[in-house]
Amino acid sequence: MTFNRSLGGGNYEYAWCHDGNAALTQTVAYAAAAVSHAQIGWDGGSGDGRQLFQTYIKSITVYPAIASASLPALTT
Repeated sequence: MTFNRSLGGGNYEYAWCHDGNAALTQTVAYAAAAVSHAQIGWDGGSGDGRQLFQTYIKSITVYPAIASASLPALTT
């Protein structure tokens, strides 16, 4: 995942990639507020706190934000 990567001119990129697939990206004209924490292993369902019971997180590595084209090589 690339979060809040500056593209210049006030634009920022967000990208998600898994298992070596091409990244899904979004470019927006605003920077996100600072992130203080992240919740992993949750499906985002509101109100009931559902978890992804069939998900296994092998590892998490934090890198500086990189271009979305570079993400597949990190996730293969």
